[in-house]
Amino acid sequence: MSGITAVALSVVFMLALDAKQDAPKGKSSKGDGGSSSSSGKKKKSSNEIPDDSGSGVRIVYSISLKRVWIVDSRGEASAVYSTRSGTLKPSLGSHKVESRRDNITGDDGSRIESVLYFERSRNGWIAMSAQQGLRDAESAPRLSGGGIRLPERASRDLWKAGTIGSKIVVVK
Repeated sequence: MSGITAVALSVVFMLALDAKQDAPKGKSSKGDGGSSSSSGKKKKSSNEIPDDSGSGVRIVYSISLKRVWIVDSRGEASAVYSTRSGTLKPSLGSHKVESRRDNITGDDGSRIESVLYFERSRNGWIAMSAQQGLRDAESAPRLSGGGIRLPERASRDLWKAGTIGSKIVVVK
């Protein structure tokens, strides 16, 4: 190996090591890391847990990002899912899972599972759930009512994290 090749490989190795140390912690079901803006500041990835979502074990729902994070005891996202919400919006802040159902038929006729009811509005319950057969919540039809739909693969995570009394934090 020539001297130039050895130096080039060393530089590549150092850059890779530096990038690995700067990588965000936490897992997600979709990989879309942060990106840099033109000002050089790192933009927050849509898979990073929102700063204003509190601490501890919780489920975080962002209305504007249309995402749900399952946050573990280390404060890291064990899973991130896209959502599709109905016309009723939950109030911002901390809520508790008040009731849950394993399988029901939604108002739109879809089979849904792992339903977590966490807020009662004057127009009905607001709940998050996984829709059977739904691969991508963002492409699901618009819902009416207080449903927040996640893809079917989120069912097990929702059910495990969303026991009665569990914290759900709603952020903008």
